Order: sequence, then structure tokens, then C-alpha cells
Amino acid sequence: MLQRAGIVTCVLCMIVWAVVGVHAQNKTELQKQKDRLNEQIAETKRMIKEAEKDQKNTSAQVRILNQQIAMRRELLERIDQEIVGLDQEIVQKDEAIGHLQSQTDEMKQEYAKMIYNAYKHRDSYDQMMFIFASDNFNKALKRFKMTQRYATLRKLQGRQIELQQTDLAASIEFIAQTREQKTQSLSNKEEELKRIEEDKQEQQARLKDLKGKEQQLRKQQQKQKDDRDKLSKKIQNIIAQELEAERKKNAATEKKNAAPAKTNNASKTNTSQGTKAIVAAPEVTLANADFEKNKGALPWPVSAGVIVSHFGTTNHPGLEQVTIQNNGVDFSTNKGAQALAIFSGTVTSVFEIPGAGMNVIVTHGSYKTVYSGLAQVQVKSGDKVSTKQPLGVVAHDGDDYTLHFEVWKVGASTGNALNPESWIKKR
Repeated sequence: MLQRAGIVTCVLCMIVWAVVGVHAQNKTELQKQKDRLNEQIAETKRMIKEAEKDQKNTSAQVRILNQQIAMRRELLERIDQEIVGLDQEIVQKDEAIGHLQSQTDEMKQEYAKMIYNAYKHRDSYDQMMFIFASDNFNKALKRFKMTQRYATLRKLQGRQIELQQTDLAASIEFIAQTREQKTQSLSNKEEELKRIEEDKQEQQARLKDLKGKEQQLRKQQQKQKDDRDKLSKKIQNIIAQELEAERKKNAATEKKNAAPAKTNNASKTNTSQGTKAIVAAPEVTLANADFEKNKGALPWPVSAGVIVSHFGTTNHPGLEQVTIQNNGVDFSTNKGAQALAIFSGTVTSVFEIPGAGMNVIVTHGSYKTVYSGLAQVQVKSGDKVSTKQPLGVVAHDGDDYTLHFEVWKVGASTGNALNPESWIKKR
């Protein structure tokens, strides 16, 4: 019975601590996510205060505030996950304590019987009579060994009960700490809900102030749209020129390497070359692989800041029924901030869009990263750049210090804008 109880206890302890270990890993990851979100929220609060020092109330501030609210909601989700995990720990630990208590009670009952029997036969004379009453020497030897084992078993049973009680005490302490953590998490949740409500009230106040600037906002929005359209057209023209140059290069190489052919076959060859897809050079394929394997882990193109406009179609923060089509993402950052290359590559274009600042395109195989809205640049076309190398200083766009960033993939005949947030690290 003792052996069976010991095995059951060991199995229970292994299961409990395995579950606790998994929850510990989950809690560690959740804590990392919460710390990351708190850092970002602190950054948005700092940026809003900086803007307030300049006594400005712009749509950029509203965008930063919107992002802060979104991050607080995400933080709230992480707190909810934490509470659910703590609830699971409490339930599982309660069950484990129940099993351990049941095992301990059973072992105590067995131990009590052992002590009672030992008390009844406490006289060494009785033990000797029990041994010598055997019919033969073999039986006497067996009875002697049995009494020894019984004494040893009684000691082991006592020790096992002590260990069980130690495990119970540790489990009870653990569950008390878990309940305390849950209480703290619930308190954090209530505090975060209050902060979200405060942010919403501030957001509404700022939006109300912007109502009187609707005409100005519409002009800014139209200018931004025109500038972005010019940027997209310029990127597509650059891609088209590069593809055409690559086709001519491939055609010249094939013509040089081709063996003399008959006139009637030459016409067919030229026709097929006109529709032949461009095959990526080995170095381009290698660059693509290097860039792609870092998807989701590439650094931000600014050292500090917050994303205030996301990829795709989004609502304007200060204008009702106005949407923004964004081929990239916009980072609100600090005065004097540098645009940083997110991956090693070659600068293939540096150009200016009048009224919208300088632009730099870095090529990484078939991929291109675009850094737009720079006051000045520190690189030129043909330069090799490394990861996090400064490319230029972010300009003030009349609303804020904003870097517009895009990621493009060049295909056989055109280029496609990709969601940059799928490529850079999540902060």
C-alpha cells in the first residue's frame, strides 16, 4: 500500500509541476508582452506631452492618442489572459491539494494502525516468542525478517507523511500567492479601464477642437494624397525602368551566346523573347532568401516613435467619412530623428517630390524598401548600406515629424506594395 501511495503521489506531483511549468512559461511571455505595451504607451504619452509644449493640437496628436488607446486595449487583453491563466492554476492546484490531502489522510490511518500494532507488541519478549514459536528455523528466519521490515516500513511511512505535509504546505503557499496575483491583475484591469476612459475623453476633446479646422484638415489630406500618388507613380516608373533594363540585358546576353540560326527560326526566337519571363539572377535569389527569412524580425526604420497610420484603407482621425489609402505605414517620431535602413542592400534611387521632401529606395534583391518624407539624405544612388544605417533626417510635414515607409516586391512585370508591419518587429 505504501508503495502504491508513493507512486500515485509522485505522479500527481509531476503532473502538477508540469502544468505549473507551462503556466510559468505563459506568464513569462505575457509579462514580456505587457512590458512591451507599457513601453509603447509611455512613448506615446511622451510624444503627446512634447506636442503640448509647442501648444499645438493637430491631427497627428489625435492619431498618436488613437494608437495609445489601441495599445491600452491590447494590454487589457493581455491582463484578461493573465487572469484566465491564474484561474486555471488555482483550479488545478486546488484539485492537486485535494488529492494530496486524501493521500495524506489515508497514509495517516495506515500509520496509526502500525503504531497501534507496535504498541500492542511493544514488549521485546512478545516479539521473541513470536519468532521462537515457529515450527522450524526457516519460518523463524522469515518472521524475524518480517519484524525488521515492519519496523523499517513504519519509519518510511512516517517519513512519507512528513514529505506529503511539506508538499501540501508548499501547494497551499503557492495557491495563496496565485490568488494574490489574481487580485493584483484584477486591480490592474480596473485601473487600465479607467485610463482608457480618460484617453477617450481626451480624444473627444481634441476631435472637438479639430472640428473648427476641418477646411485646413481637408487641404492637408488632399495634399498628402497627391504626394502619396506621386510617390507610388514614381516607384512604379522606377520598377518599370529597372525591369526594362533587365529585359534588354537578358536579350543582349542571349543574342551574344546564341549559335547562328536559320532566318526562319530567328523570327520565332525573337517573338518568344518578347514574352519570356525574367529569371532572377543567383545573387538576387540569395538576397530574396536573406530578406524573407527575417520576415517579422526586421528592425523599425526609426529608433523611437509610434505607428500612427497603418497599411491599407483607414479612416481619417479628424474627418468623418474620409478614408486614407496607405501603401505603407507612417511613423510619428522625434525632431531630428534619422530614417534607418531595415536591412542591408543597395541604394537604387534618391529623389525629391516637391513639397513632400526627399525619398530613398533601398533594394534587397526583388524587394525594395522606401523611406519617404526626409528633410535631407546622407546616401546616394549606388551606395551599399547595412542594417540600421542612417539614410537621412525625418522632415516636419506641417503636422508632425513623420516618416512614411513602404515595402515593395518586384514581380515579372510590375511591383506590389506589401504590409510593412508583417516584416518589422512588433513593439
